[in-house]
Amino acid sequence: MAVLVARALAEADVWQPAAEFGRALASAPEHGFALPELPETLHPVALVQNDRSDPSAPATLRLRGPPEARFHLLLAAAKEPAQKFGRIEIALADDDVFRRELGDPRLAASFDARGEATIALAPDQAAGARFAVLVVLHDLLLASTDLSVRGVAGPIELR
Repeated sequence: MAVLVARALAEADVWQPAAEFGRALASAPEHGFALPELPETLHPVALVQNDRSDPSAPATLRLRGPPEARFHLLLAAAKEPAQKFGRIEIALADDDVFRRELGDPRLAASFDARGEATIALAPDQAAGARFAVLVVLHDLLLASTDLSVRGVAGPIELR
């Protein structure tokens, strides 16, 4: 919230930040509205698929992010055209797989106290899914997706 207020004041020429802080404010949308000085940036967001040497085994994804933060895993058959969520771009197509899996509660959870989580995709979830994106959420329950999305990782190819 403070980042958005500071940006608004600077853009309205009501307040001018120091040059270094001004650069950080200008790039805030690209970093989920986090500034390098904030503790949340110490928790990088990552999405990695476990070894797929056995194609019959379910796809298992390892996720990292801020401890106990909420996240949602998004699946789609394609990664283009990407979707815009406010100023944040999610590199997944709004296709049949995306719409089918968007409300699946098995793909929404929280990281543990170490900032880790694992999701094994069930066969019905993986059916048709080719790409995955991890979206880490703020605890703020706001209508603006610019404020609700804390970080994004991916897309990664599932096959």
